[in-house]
Amino acid sequence: RRWEAVVCEFGHRQPVKLNLYLMKPFPILLALLFYFDLGGSAQAESKAYVQFDGGFASQENLKVEISGATYDLETRDGLRFDFHCGYRIKKWAAVEVEAGAIETKLDDLAEHDLYQIPILVNLVLNYPGEKLRPFISVGIGGVEWVAVPQARYYPASTDSDFVFAGQVSVGLRYRIHKHLELGLGYKLLLVSPVHFPTARIESSRTHSIFAAATWDF
Repeated sequence: RRWEAVVCEFGHRQPVKLNLYLMKPFPILLALLFYFDLGGSAQAESKAYVQFDGGFASQENLKVEISGATYDLETRDGLRFDFHCGYRIKKWAAVEVEAGAIETKLDDLAEHDLYQIPILVNLVLNYPGEKLRPFISVGIGGVEWVAVPQARYYPASTDSDFVFAGQVSVGLRYRIHKHLELGLGYKLLLVSPVHFPTARIESSRTHSIFAAATWDF
């Protein structure tokens, strides 16, 4: 009932005999092909990477259901920060694990602080350019959704729920060093309905604009 009070406001190889002298250039050619990866760059040999990103977060208004009644509650914008640990399986594709935190605020009398803690597995596709690299990422996973009331005069307590989530991200990265890329991008996080003991929050969407730094090992 605490949410009611709040929300009312709120094989085999054949041998070949060749002249030993003619075979000497072959190891050099193979080494060159390996180094340049058939026309790519040596930078593509970097497989593992980490990325830090952060920026502005905007959560769309929330529909909260309490005792059969639905309330449309506004939210206030906040911040989002994420850490990625990834591995490039191709010059144009990578898989990564992403974890982070999103903070926004519910515009009700209990002044709930809203926290989302996403844990996602992403597939990242990018144009394998030398410097500028556009990318798109699709991920699935879960979000720990937490609502913390700040108004002490309301009979409300902290509620949380872990739910399914998906995410789409697009952006640009620019290589400024053989190990370092800087980038800008946009994320759309989709979260399935959240169930609290006395309230249900329908599926929600959070938009983020971020700046990122990526370090290749």
